[in-house]
Amino acid sequence: MKKAFTLIELLVFMLILGFIIVVAGRVFSDSTGMRVRTQNMTKATEEVNKIAELIKEDMSQMGVKAWGISGSSSTTFDTVANVHILFNNPNPDYSSYKLTRNNPGNFDHLLFRKAYYDDNGVCGAVMEIEWFVKKVNNIDVLIRKCTPLENPKCTGTFDEEQCKEVEVEMATNVQTFVLLPSLPNDDPLAFGGVPATPGTPTFGLLNRGDNITTCTDICETVITPNTNTLSNFVRNASTSEKKKHQVFVAQPGVTGDYTKCEAFEFKKGETYAVTFKTPKIQSVADSMALFQPGVDHMAVGLRDSDNGYAQIGTDFMFYPPQENGANDINQYFEFSVPNDVEKACIAFTFAFYSGTEDIGPHKGSLKIQDFELSHKKDEAYTFADIYDPTADNYDPVYATESDGANKLKNKKNVKAFRLILEVNKRGEVASTRNINQGGYIIPTPNNGVTAKSTPSPIPPP
Repeated sequence: MKKAFTLIELLVFMLILGFIIVVAGRVFSDSTGMRVRTQNMTKATEEVNKIAELIKEDMSQMGVKAWGISGSSSTTFDTVANVHILFNNPNPDYSSYKLTRNNPGNFDHLLFRKAYYDDNGVCGAVMEIEWFVKKVNNIDVLIRKCTPLENPKCTGTFDEEQCKEVEVEMATNVQTFVLLPSLPNDDPLAFGGVPATPGTPTFGLLNRGDNITTCTDICETVITPNTNTLSNFVRNASTSEKKKHQVFVAQPGVTGDYTKCEAFEFKKGETYAVTFKTPKIQSVADSMALFQPGVDHMAVGLRDSDNGYAQIGTDFMFYPPQENGANDINQYFEFSVPNDVEKACIAFTFAFYSGTEDIGPHKGSLKIQDFELSHKKDEAYTFADIYDPTADNYDPVYATESDGANKLKNKKNVKAFRLILEVNKRGEVASTRNINQGGYIIPTPNNGVTAKSTPSPIPPP
């Protein structure tokens, strides 16, 4: 005969069953909560990554490049002035952005300009773009706004759908929107664009007078501190002629032939930069307005002084100022060498084919000014810290609109930004701080690098 459960056994069974139900319920609840939090974090992360990519696509095109236009006698290159924030004298700002800190908040306001190019590579418009955070129904919302700026030089086609004067909501529940401008990260190797003592030249040019050219004395004496003027060029009558002009960079005051050029050591895999200006010649008659890219040749590159001054790597082509606006072009080139080079000089090479015997760029002059060679310490960018007052690079207003006397100099030298963007989705915060050592890095190579033009001044934004 089977016995029934006793009351004690029944109570113990119910206690165990209740415990199991409670534990299972807690596990299910935790699992559901974890799934919801994971979903919220995933959504927040996806939104942050998507917005960061959009901002990068916008900002990476900050600034302007030159483009080809048809002239009456040749094809020349032109630039847009109002892509720079304030280009008219006496206090020009040749950067392409304005960054305003919203202290004590975590929301910056960025305004920048870029040129829009059509399918033919001709400027269609200048676009002024803003990214900022504002309250919408008591929620912090990231906004993008685009305003087209008229420019008579932008004669290409422009799709107005690319830039409408409306505020577009890009992200909600934003906790942080901060942009950190990059600090200079170059180690000057020679000359340094600005003379240490006013009135003192920082570099010289030596003519190469061997059989690669029939010209002599194409490098005149220093006319103004830190500037060398080249002239007395000759023209090749046909493509079969190989007349070239070549000058080598030297220390200021050095005389003699090109073998007295300044030799440098370059390491394989490391990055270097050459910077110089090509100012406009004041006299129209002396200018190179008829220079034709693709026909005439102006380049700078390395020559191995231990091996007969043979060419190292590929030379960098550059263009002179034109008579259609540009009056001061900053030339900037980064390079590396395929192998270690113990002694290499820097040479400028010129060959002219366009025009006639009496007309052409060979009849003009060219200025080389503020030459500088730099060794980039590494390919990473460094940024001013605005959060840690104990950090060596702590500077909450570096290269912003509150940067004081150095604002213009700092702004035009900024070549990247670190974006710190944080978005909250139902309590879960996604952040670009988890990307690339604390922020999303956006290179802006065209900011403050390209031509400076001076058409009729327009009011700053």
